[in-house]
Amino acid sequence: MTNAVIIKRLAVLEREVQTIKSQMRRVAIVPAKDAKKLSPGLRIALREIKEGKEIGPFNSVEEFMAGVK
Repeated sequence: MTNAVIIKRLAVLEREVQTIKSQMRRVAIVPAKDAKKLSPGLRIALREIKEGKEIGPFNSVEEFMAGVK
């Protein structure tokens, strides 16, 4: 896979992440009493979002690679 293909795919993924984040801001966080119904991974992810631990979107591949490390 060439760098150009990777960069194009990364741009598409960045747009998808931005769309998801904008939609998630509109959704209320699930109350703790209903959290038992969620998988452990999803509970952790929701807690991290509530705490503001989000990464991206990235403006370049270099920013993405720096954010992953």
